[in-house]
Amino acid sequence: DPDDGLQGYSFYRFAGYTASSGDLYFGGLNGLNTFNPDEIQLSDFQPPVLLTGFKLFQKKLEIGEDSPLKKNILLTEKIELKHNQNDFSISFSGLDFSNPHKIQYRYRLVNHDEEWIFSGNFSSAGYTNMDPGSYTFQVKSTNADGVWNDKITSLDIIILPPWWLSTAAFVGY
Repeated sequence: DPDDGLQGYSFYRFAGYTASSGDLYFGGLNGLNTFNPDEIQLSDFQPPVLLTGFKLFQKKLEIGEDSPLKKNILLTEKIELKHNQNDFSISFSGLDFSNPHKIQYRYRLVNHDEEWIFSGNFSSAGYTNMDPGSYTFQVKSTNADGVWNDKITSLDIIILPPWWLSTAAFVGY
């Protein structure tokens, strides 16, 4: 597409030529494109994926002493939620700025999702009515050429049980 250097989306019919060198020429409304298919290489760049936001009940979670988020989500490795804070969403971003709209994502919540969820270029994941327990959110992305990154970004999420289901409560029962 034009982000990759094409002159546009429209080409003239029969305005194509293959040179003996293997170069291809295509004429369009906005000019001429030429390339050699043998010289096209996919990028092997593996952009890191960063967590960019955390919301509870669709509201941005502020950093603070009384908040489950004690520091910026970029620096957070683990977040602990109360039993009634079981509706959350996480946003993320792959850092390939050459064509960011072409980055694709996969994510999963370990101990909840059985398989990776492909979200295309949608960079957010939401979970509702989660049971108490320990989970690990994992996300990975492609680069702008569609090559998947081997690196996984993760966040441990612990949803505490209500007091009446705690170990101390059962000892008292």
